[in-house]
Amino acid sequence: MGRRPDPPELQAAKGNPGKRTGKMKARAVEAERIAELLSSAPSSDVMSPPVLSDPMFAPALVVWRELAPELHKTHRLPKESRLIFVQLCVYMAEWLGAEVDIAEHGYTQRVKTVAGGYMERKRPVVDRRERAFDNVMRLSEEFGLTPHDLYALFKDQAVAVQTNPGLFDGQDGVRANAVRDRAPVETAPTVVGSAARLRSTPPASLPN
Repeated sequence: MGRRPDPPELQAAKGNPGKRTGKMKARAVEAERIAELLSSAPSSDVMSPPVLSDPMFAPALVVWRELAPELHKTHRLPKESRLIFVQLCVYMAEWLGAEVDIAEHGYTQRVKTVAGGYMERKRPVVDRRERAFDNVMRLSEEFGLTPHDLYALFKDQAVAVQTNPGLFDGQDGVRANAVRDRAPVETAPTVVGSAARLRSTPPASLPN
């Protein structure tokens, strides 16, 4: 005679041990993969950022390689801040991807109503674009990536150099002098600054 099955309420409480084990193994594999991404690049190589070596982050890697060399040269990308800059690059790529999606498929979509008709609703990608944009602008302040922030950061650096000689370089103060000389001058438009100028409140209704 076979074993009598547990009552439904007892079985629900016990769950499925095999399924739980499978999920735990999957989480462990994913955790190991993320750990490998975090340690995927030597910290001394500014052109090989951690995490972005994964092909799925190819657009963010393009942003990194465009901006990182200048940030490194002007002492705005220390090793301790590289993961934060990785986040900025990912958000910037996300913003651009959402922008392209909206340009191709429109700002709104037709949604069926309970009554059986249709109405225009804002597409979810619009909110995703706004969140990505806000994150880009918030993080860009930390790296001086808008004209205003760039001016303020170089100005602060120049003051730091004057009060702490050799702060940015131990050899003849060459880099320190470069920072001091460039402080209030370089306010050229940047990728993020250009993005800021594109932001505007959308009209109440836009055609698809």
